[in-house]
Amino acid sequence: MKKSLQFVIVVFLMQQYTAAQTFDTIWGNRFQEVLDSVRAANNIVGASASVLVPGEGIWTGVSGYSVPFPPPQILLTPEMRLGIGSNSKLFTAVVMAKLQEEGVLSLDDHLYQWLPAYQFVDSSITIRQLLSHQSGIFNFTDNGNFWNVVHADTGRFWTPEEVLDYLGAPYFEPGTGWRYSNTNYILAGMIIEAATGETWVQKLHDIIFDPLGMDSTFVGAYEPPNGPVAGTQWWGGGGPWYTSPITSVFSSCGPVGSIFSTSQEMVQWYHALFSGELLS
Repeated sequence: MKKSLQFVIVVFLMQQYTAAQTFDTIWGNRFQEVLDSVRAANNIVGASASVLVPGEGIWTGVSGYSVPFPPPQILLTPEMRLGIGSNSKLFTAVVMAKLQEEGVLSLDDHLYQWLPAYQFVDSSITIRQLLSHQSGIFNFTDNGNFWNVVHADTGRFWTPEEVLDYLGAPYFEPGTGWRYSNTNYILAGMIIEAATGETWVQKLHDIIFDPLGMDSTFVGAYEPPNGPVAGTQWWGGGGPWYTSPITSVFSSCGPVGSIFSTSQEMVQWYHALFSGELLS
């Protein structure tokens, strides 16, 4: 998944908190100073950061721009949704783990138990190997022609099967190595749908978004934005700025990296996950 020029920064400290509590003004000002200085020093277009502190609640700060070039030049605001990129993978993995807890599937199931055969995909690979990048499957985003096609028609909606057409030979036999591959999570999304009879997007809502009240979080290209969206641009700059999810990018990346959210909801999500609210 290519990166945009905006970033979501999340820091949290584990313990109970109440969002309505008042965050210390002195610390808030210091956090804002650091955020501004780091953004400027690294030439980052815009950044949104949230910090959860026990007994004080959540501080959120923004710095820089949503769209930096006039006309119009648009400042970044706290309520703007930003693409969280490959942090989306953790959401997909948690859905899988929850489905195992519910007895719907096992992380040790093999691909052949849920999916048809695909070229360059060893059907003996397990779900666990997908989620931990031990499958050896070729990373479709390493195929240079894939990005050329995605760039050529930004309005195209991609299916997972179309993405799998860009695979090459595996890197290694399943379970014999480790290599990051976005393809693993395309297949994970397909398994979620095969196992539940519902879309992986719906299962995100059922298992994570809705129970946690994440009403500022949505899946780009698969559902309409539920609020203002920060501008995005292809990494490297020079291209146009988009103020809504780019259909070809976020449909093709799906469960790999298509979630949009705010830093406030990200800090709440991580707190809920690591405090045991979602999984045993």
